[in-house]
Amino acid sequence: LNNKKTEFDKDGEVIQESDYDKDGSLRTVTKCKYNKTGDVIEEEVFDTKTKVAEKHIYKYNGLGEKTEEQIMDGSEKRKRYL
Repeated sequence: LNNKKTEFDKDGEVIQESDYDKDGSLRTVTKCKYNKTGDVIEEEVFDTKTKVAEKHIYKYNGLGEKTEEQIMDGSEKRKRYL
């Protein structure tokens, strides 16, 4: 059973989610950034040593449809491009 702590901005969007093991140890922290229309444009997942383990970058067209997704590892090397 995992426990999570979620933090929201003034608009109700998730800005940080901390994931804990059942013993209370921090596993990962995910931080999110949004554009003006409320779409997620960046997610960074940090491991327990507060290093970026993975980064997701999203791009959208004028209709708000996701057109691009890049997934990179902690050293900014592209893992996947969707």
